Amino acid sequence: MIIGKNATVGGSKVLSGAEELQNIELQSNAFMWGSDMPEGGCWSPDGLYYFAVSKFQNNRVFRWSVPIPFNVESTNNAFPDKIDDIPIANGNEWCTGLSFKPDGTKMYIQDANDCKIYQYNLSVAWNPESATYFGLGQLNPFLFPAPETNYTFNWHMGMYMKNDGIAVFSVNYSADYVQKFIMTTPWDITTLEFAGDPPPQFYLCVDPRDINFNPTGTRMYILTRIAPREVRQYNLSTGWDIENAVLKKQFSIPTVSSETPVALLFNVDYSNMYVVNSIKKIQTYNLLE
Repeated sequence: MIIGKNATVGGSKVLSGAEELQNIELQSNAFMWGSDMPEGGCWSPDGLYYFAVSKFQNNRVFRWSVPIPFNVESTNNAFPDKIDDIPIANGNEWCTGLSFKPDGTKMYIQDANDCKIYQYNLSVAWNPESATYFGLGQLNPFLFPAPETNYTFNWHMGMYMKNDGIAVFSVNYSADYVQKFIMTTPWDITTLEFAGDPPPQFYLCVDPRDINFNPTGTRMYILTRIAPREVRQYNLSTGWDIENAVLKKQFSIPTVSSETPVALLFNVDYSNMYVVNSIKKIQTYNLLE
């Protein structure tokens, strides 16, 4: 992930790297029309495309063109310019995570119901209509009971893929864990396995929904789905080592009861944070010094 230079917004300096969740300023509320109940989202690295996957519309992947990079308002509430019905194996009905290889030639969709990640190869970069199914990776061959509830359901709702194509972090919504996996062949989801024995995992909080990291892996950000709806910052003394995470900051998300947070995103220099909710609204926050 590229770290850009500091910029200024309203006289305040924007942090390059979003090292701390503090002095956060709401910049805008904008809607991305054309998708029903978005469940996962992501940006292209240049900010010219925004993608979402829908739970209820035949597992569709939507793409919007964004005239001003990473500026949701610049779409002027336009409908998506690309829509693709993704034929997912096993009758999948709950797509909750979406990610791409940085060059846009591979697309990954996370499923909550059967705890899998499906990979599609794209013959045209960043165009979901050119997707061809490649294979899948199993997230949970084992059940991990939540410490507080002892539930052993395993709904994976939110994932983060490290830019080396090896490490994958998945939020286990039911058991309240984040778990770390590796692809033994980079970007090949069929080689997915736990990143150790016992597998690295970290108990987060009740109802985690999505996950993100800063570029060095020393900050982990968790979005919670049900009250308190918030973004939590965990500091990691060793980059990408989730087992030593320590909770440092909590930012409450201003929502109403009908707005369920579903995705947590950052722009390429981590100066903006985006919270996507189930009514198709994207909240943009400036991260200020």
